[in-house]
Amino acid sequence: MLTACSSPMEAGAAAIVGNERISASELNDSVSELRSALERAKIPEAQLQLPATQRVLLQLTSLSQFRQFAAKSGVTVTDGEIDKAITEQGGMQRIEPALLAEGVPPSRIRDWMGAVVAYNKLLTQYGGQNEAAQQKLGQALSSVKVTYSPRYGKFDPSQGFVDAGRFTKAASQQQQG
Repeated sequence: MLTACSSPMEAGAAAIVGNERISASELNDSVSELRSALERAKIPEAQLQLPATQRVLLQLTSLSQFRQFAAKSGVTVTDGEIDKAITEQGGMQRIEPALLAEGVPPSRIRDWMGAVVAYNKLLTQYGGQNEAAQQKLGQALSSVKVTYSPRYGKFDPSQGFVDAGRFTKAASQQQQG
């Protein structure tokens, strides 16, 4: 049996998250969707603070990691809970621009809000809405391993994507510009 921990990066994969593969094609489609939505919302891409490809890849891997961990922990989220969370946050007209600026493509906004609901449920299991519970949950989340394709840069958990040399030179220059 192959696992993401022991197998090399699959061809065409942008990342391997636990037992799920995020393809380069899925990433490219999500980046195109995000860029179109940012343009319609008149949000400058520079607001992402990372190249769009890296920002979207981080969001897609986070969603996958969180979805898998929540399922493994027995946490489920209903459509009604997602709807309630959206309403409590001011509705889609308020949430969408904020999440676009964080690199969440429009087609993933409900997924993202589901992850927020699951996160809050898990925090309760880990001791409540406090820093200690957040740290425990963060450590537990790392049980769902994420492996990024070096094609998208070198990822350091404490710093995010960092310049790994010639392959990410354009990306790091874009970050500074």
